[in-house]
Amino acid sequence: MAARNLPLHHCHITKGHPMLHFLSQTAISDLTNLGAAGVMGAMWLWERQSSHRRDQQLDESHQRIQGDKVQLDQLLQVVANNTQAATRLADAQLQLLQRLGATPAANFLEKL
Repeated sequence: MAARNLPLHHCHITKGHPMLHFLSQTAISDLTNLGAAGVMGAMWLWERQSSHRRDQQLDESHQRIQGDKVQLDQLLQVVANNTQAATRLADAQLQLLQRLGATPAANFLEKL
């Protein structure tokens, strides 16, 4: 059976291998004519491309974290406001019970 001369980007070997996939998208014949220097150049280009992609991912993650921080700050403010409201309500209930002449402990025991 004769081997088919398919371009490298059609080869199943390149799937899952970022360096081989990158090389399949570049002018491989030009790089192979340069020998080791061509391979080193291709590796450098691949590293720069990967680095750029990683920088973009970090920027996106940073923006998402900053957005989450704003939402978290808002949530903490709501919790603080609710805690203050619950504390004021409990204080008001205690004052009402005191004015009525009942102590909270006595009322609790009476309900048992």
